[in-house]
Amino acid sequence: MLDTAFLVRRQNPGFLLTSLSYVGGLLVGLTVSAVLLVHAGVPASALVDEFLIATFLTSDGLSQTATAALPLVLVGLASGVAMRVRFWNIGVEGQLWLGAIASTWVALNGSGPEVLRLPTMFVLAALAGAAWIAIPLFLKLKWGVNEVISTLLLGSVAFLLVQHLLFGVWRDPSNSFPVTATFPEASWFLVLGWGQLHAGIFLVAVIA
Repeated sequence: MLDTAFLVRRQNPGFLLTSLSYVGGLLVGLTVSAVLLVHAGVPASALVDEFLIATFLTSDGLSQTATAALPLVLVGLASGVAMRVRFWNIGVEGQLWLGAIASTWVALNGSGPEVLRLPTMFVLAALAGAAWIAIPLFLKLKWGVNEVISTLLLGSVAFLLVQHLLFGVWRDPSNSFPVTATFPEASWFLVLGWGQLHAGIFLVAVIA
């Protein structure tokens, strides 16, 4: 008999095992969240309505879920690329915020011809996100600063920068909420006619 037990990472777990691990992780997360919320006094029936029925089993809820998931899928893919090279980009939302700032600047200022507005927003958003992640990358290569800490802290800085803009120069004076003015239509994705789901889903599918 072995005196000690140890884990060995599978080199090629296969599609089925990988899929089951993702689904299992999702179920564990939902279960833990549900237990905590019920313990805090939230009725179980309300959890079922909000987590399951309203989100996945209604047409409006499913379209909203799909629309909200699109940028998160891109963030996950970008994070996966960093993980493959052993760069632990924990603050990936910081790059998302910087990309949002860059693309919003293009939209609000009407930069470039309308036919190139969306591509311009894409390019500047990607460059802004890359510039933001370049900071912790430089710190790691130059002084060995742990990227878990630097990316996480820079994510908070990026969020505060967004807040500064929304409560400041970009705030729509006609709205009581901290939001920008509505983007010109040249800066919109084509809406597909199912809730707010737009043509960005095809872009995400190609990138994925």
